[in-house]
Amino acid sequence: MQNMMEGLRVPVDQRYRAAVSLHSLMQLNWLDDVWTQELAGPSLPSPDDKALLVRVGEELALLLEEAPGHARWLEELYGEHDREFEDAIAVALDHYPLANETKFELYELVGPGREFATNVRKAARNVAALAPPAAEEVRRDCRLLLARQPDEADSEGGAESLGDIPRRLKCAVLFVAAGAALAVEQVVGHPGAYSMGIITLMGTDCHNTLQGQQDLLDGED
Repeated sequence: MQNMMEGLRVPVDQRYRAAVSLHSLMQLNWLDDVWTQELAGPSLPSPDDKALLVRVGEELALLLEEAPGHARWLEELYGEHDREFEDAIAVALDHYPLANETKFELYELVGPGREFATNVRKAARNVAALAPPAAEEVRRDCRLLLARQPDEADSEGGAESLGDIPRRLKCAVLFVAAGAALAVEQVVGHPGAYSMGIITLMGTDCHNTLQGQQDLLDGED
């Protein structure tokens, strides 16, 4: 199949590393979903489920510790290919099949003039700064979860003081993952096959956060 992103010339070693980063960042997102949903239940998990959930938390913490390395590398990659990635996201947006309403929302987020490449670099810096303390929090939660007894659940549901990674970080992780996906897509020749799917996965709330609160990408409170 003819490559529809011929303007983006990322060497094969960098595309490989982008694929590794994409896998790690998306696994981080998925494990955080599992971690959050289980801890949000009306009571603490059974002993067997607790042991499994702690394994999920430990793996999530490890991925959070690795995330800054992926983020810093992608920040450098986007610095080297800024213009090419801006052109590539425009091609992906034009060719990815979406309902008109959804495509309009994506144009508002990553369309012309939205500085997709610049925002990937900003999100990468946010991930690098926020992921290490989030990893420490998850490891702390794992220790608390192991020590908790069933009758120590929060009266309002779930385990008190246990929870997911900050939404600000989660949105940044997904935005950086979309950036990694864009570098991979020239291999398969389907513009938007991964990047647009991830940006759509972020959901309207995360899109609004990225649009209306630039501090998410600038790394300010």
